[in-house]
Amino acid sequence: VLRTEHGEQSANQFLREFAITIKTCIRPTDTLSRFDTEHFFILVEQAPGLHIPTLIAARLEAKLQAFGQATGGQPLPYSIGVLLCDSRYEDADEILRDADAALKLAVAAGARSCMVFDRDSLRKDLSPTADT
Repeated sequence: VLRTEHGEQSANQFLREFAITIKTCIRPTDTLSRFDTEHFFILVEQAPGLHIPTLIAARLEAKLQAFGQATGGQPLPYSIGVLLCDSRYEDADEILRDADAALKLAVAAGARSCMVFDRDSLRKDLSPTADT
């Protein structure tokens, strides 16, 4: 959407500023990844519980709302999955599987969503009986 409406150079500049805005909300030990134009993922490590990723998500939503107002238009219809990565994960494949699942759930929640998950909440959300 950005590239077709504003050109590649403007879209790239916007995305750089958008990423800088996101990075101001996370800790040095957290990892930010961009999976697609508007899909981002944050891996929160070394946090004592879900309250840290929840605070990060709240900061993100406030900053991104302000970012949209500052750019004078509609912000990118982002989806951000935030995953608490703790000692219960045994290997990188398991983390990547849950990171992908968290992002898919955030995308399913709709545009401008930032959703927080940990291993247990993902297992609950993804279980076959979660909808019953």
